Amino acid sequence: MNNKNLTQNLMIFIPIIMVGLGIIMIYSASSIFAAERFNDNAYFFKKQAIFGVFGIICMLLVMKIPYSFFNKIAYPLWFACLSLLIVLLIPGLARLAELVLDGHADVVEEDLGEPRLAVELIDGPHRD
Repeated sequence: MNNKNLTQNLMIFIPIIMVGLGIIMIYSASSIFAAERFNDNAYFFKKQAIFGVFGIICMLLVMKIPYSFFNKIAYPLWFACLSLLIVLLIPGLARLAELVLDGHADVVEEDLGEPRLAVELIDGPHRD
């Protein structure tokens, strides 16, 4: 067997084995809790297995992209990530993202100018 083929096979199968072992550990650690809470001892196992398979498929797809492409987009991606991290430092914006992503707030563009929303985003919703 060619040394290059061996290296490529290891680069494919080691992450797959690690994902598989991680999913088994999740099942082992959470089966009792999932059985009590969700009446399905494999609840977390199923969730993680779906994401694990999706991740492996993404890995196999990204392996087909030439390395030179990643060289070209490395700095723009770095700048985009840095910019998004800086945006999170704006007061209230991280809370807005949390509310929208969690589904606790239906925020539309008209609401962004309201002072009530700004206070709610900073202090959190007040319950009467």
